[in-house]
Amino acid sequence: MKRIVPLYHVKNVLRKCYSGLLCPLTCILCGNASEAGLPLCSHCIQTEFEPYIGSDDLEHLRQAEPRCKHCGKILISEHEYCTRCRPSDDEKVEKQKPACDRIFTLFPYIGLGQKLLPVWKNNNIRSFSTAFAPLIHSFLTQHPKLMSIPLVPVPPRPKKLREKGWDQIEDLVKDLSVYPKPAIYRCLRRQDSTPQKKLSKTERAVNLQGKIKLAAKIVPETLILLDDVMTTGATLEACARALKVAGCKNVYGLCLFFD
Repeated sequence: MKRIVPLYHVKNVLRKCYSGLLCPLTCILCGNASEAGLPLCSHCIQTEFEPYIGSDDLEHLRQAEPRCKHCGKILISEHEYCTRCRPSDDEKVEKQKPACDRIFTLFPYIGLGQKLLPVWKNNNIRSFSTAFAPLIHSFLTQHPKLMSIPLVPVPPRPKKLREKGWDQIEDLVKDLSVYPKPAIYRCLRRQDSTPQKKLSKTERAVNLQGKIKLAAKIVPETLILLDDVMTTGATLEACARALKVAGCKNVYGLCLFFD
């Protein structure tokens, strides 16, 4: 019986050959030679990224930098919750309960994200997903309860796909799919709307209302939404509400960067 080699592995081999023989890559962060045709070297991954996911404590991913219990942002002077997520002390003011039950965020946008996200998304360096996927998997591996929950990629705008021809979140889940777990569950689709990055916080909160649709007949009881960066959390909320309406009881978010 012939063994079919996955396209993922073929691309990896071609990338390594191209980088090693024709066009050696340098690390975006330090400028030194990068291995395996990736835009980040192993030294920067170990020193700049792994410290944020090296803890086995879900409440504080990094002991030196306590995180918000809901959105995962690093707390400056707050306790337990950031200003946006903190329950109101005024009983007359009722906040709508978030549809996304909890959000896990890995790396800060200020500094790391500012250097990498624009290059990844605007310069078509798609091999970033190959560098980030093992970091996501490493975080999930440390928390078996999360590892057993299917990942739902946040769907891209159709217009974006037509213009660029690819989506960074879909690239991420393709790289994650080489691992036995977690399962990937593509159950959402998105209608065209104004890009969130062009809107204010207030506009973002309503921009996606009714624009996220279910693309599956049934949904599991618990799911994790996967996105690249969380700023206001509006995209995760819109996706989580669509899943809750469909019958999903628990929805979590997992983002590479937090702003």
